[in-house]
Amino acid sequence: MARAPISTRDLTPFLAPALLDSADQSADAILRDKIGKAAKAKIRGSEGVTRRVINETDDQVREFYLRTIIYEEVRSPAWAAPDTLSDKTHQLLIIAVQGTRAALNASDGAMRDRILKRLKPARPVPRAAIEPFVGDDASVLHLSGVHTPTAVKPNSKSLTGSALEHALDPLGDQTFVLSAVRSRPGVPGLVDAKNRPASIGAAPGGGRIWVGRQKSLDDFVATMERVFLHAQTASTSPRFAMLAQQITDVSAVQGAYEIILTPKDLLSEDAVDAADFEFARKWAYDASFEVASPPPGAVPGLSLVVDCTLLGVSLGQADLAVTFIDGMVGLDLTWKDAATSSTKDHHECRRALTDPDIIKIHYESGHAIAQGRCYSSQYTDQPFDWTFQSFQGYDLEKEKPAFTKPQSLSSAIGTNGDNSLFAFVLEKLFVDAAGKPTGWLACDDGSMELADFIHLDPTTKIVTLVHVKASGSAKPDRQASVSDFEIVVSQAVKNLRHLERRPLGAELTKGKGKKIGSAVWKDGVRQKNRDDFLKAIGQLPDRYKKVAMVVQPRLTQAEVTACETLAKGNNRLLRMQQLNTLLLASRLSAMACGAQLVAVVDA
Repeated sequence: MARAPISTRDLTPFLAPALLDSADQSADAILRDKIGKAAKAKIRGSEGVTRRVINETDDQVREFYLRTIIYEEVRSPAWAAPDTLSDKTHQLLIIAVQGTRAALNASDGAMRDRILKRLKPARPVPRAAIEPFVGDDASVLHLSGVHTPTAVKPNSKSLTGSALEHALDPLGDQTFVLSAVRSRPGVPGLVDAKNRPASIGAAPGGGRIWVGRQKSLDDFVATMERVFLHAQTASTSPRFAMLAQQITDVSAVQGAYEIILTPKDLLSEDAVDAADFEFARKWAYDASFEVASPPPGAVPGLSLVVDCTLLGVSLGQADLAVTFIDGMVGLDLTWKDAATSSTKDHHECRRALTDPDIIKIHYESGHAIAQGRCYSSQYTDQPFDWTFQSFQGYDLEKEKPAFTKPQSLSSAIGTNGDNSLFAFVLEKLFVDAAGKPTGWLACDDGSMELADFIHLDPTTKIVTLVHVKASGSAKPDRQASVSDFEIVVSQAVKNLRHLERRPLGAELTKGKGKKIGSAVWKDGVRQKNRDDFLKAIGQLPDRYKKVAMVVQPRLTQAEVTACETLAKGNNRLLRMQQLNTLLLASRLSAMACGAQLVAVVDA
């Protein structure tokens, strides 16, 4: 039976285009032909699928140059044996060009993405061209996280409602970037059946919008005219300002002042290869990275100079080149002194600092690089209520006591002049009015630890999970550092979630037979083992009080006070705001687990 002629004017396409700009200033019919040729080259068979173009038509409707391509796909059903049955579907592509701007509309999203990948004649429009299509009364939101991947916070989330711009969490959601939204932006000429602004979807980072089914090709062109005009003329400011804003123009990014390494292996809920875990721990905990002052005459920008230190020993200085191409960050590291930088530690350091998935770089301009992209962020001005305590007599840069075999960590804590932060926890953190240690204290340090220490106050029935991290600096005038807090705070909250699912006593019994299981004290006096401590834990009421405590002396009371008087935009104040935001958001997560979050810093 002969196929009936296809009239493109009778098509009713769903309008959901990717908006494009010419890459070489080609325009109108020439740009349409270039994109059409590239698109047609992608419509070819692949494994298990046969594709064939059955209709290709060029039209000009007013100022729009159109190419309509209809093709068929034949494939075997996934549930059938090959060459026994076949499914035939038909797909539609419409390329619409006006001047140097184009739209690629595809009935098959996978084919659209396939065409856009490595498309040379045109590239997706900048984020600013899509932002006019983000309006009020958001009914659907898709958010992608730019924070450290962790078990206590989703990597992405989707929300539905009637006005979601009012439903976001100013603290918890500011580490997310807007991926897609459906809202009512008020595009002139586009209304719904009730004469309200039409509901339009937009994906600012992908250069896409979606409007809905069109009644004809003429309706399609009329809507595209309104879309192109709105993208070109509408004034806009980023909606959802509390969210992180992904940027594509990095000309204003400058003044790198902090590097943070946040390996996901340290926060994973899954089993992690021992070598990968050790690499992550080594470069997140044992290493420190200080951004050096730029040399005189240096051009402001993304790149920076880093002083690298491992276990207190300098590895030297390196140039960290940061590039930004097609919205993605590239990293390359060159050691200043090549002759002394060929050790295993130098190679590992380079590997860590050039991994865009684990590095964060903060800039004085208010921007941050995270997970291979660049963002501008807003930070709360609300202060966190820090707990100030003197660390006099203790080494702020030493987390644990040094020891040599056959001695163990458990026997080294608080003995032979130990002045580490572990000794501080034992001797100073939980004391009575006379300054003497009180309550039960057990060390649980290890790769699968519940916390560095667990403290039980038998009188108040409060259990405190203590997480300790050495300061990256002991200078009296040291400033706030987000990197010294980020991993340890995330671990503290993550381990609270463990106690939601598994009893505390059962978790502590697991480590009873390990060497660290003998590191137990009652009122400051070492015990033989955990037996009596476990009995005390077993007598706790079902709803005992929990505290997650972070011990990190990097922050000082003097710095907190000094930041209170600094003008907005000062980089010291910006660091303090970032730190306050991190702790306030983490405190909300702790409260959701029925716990308090306490941060002990230097008085």
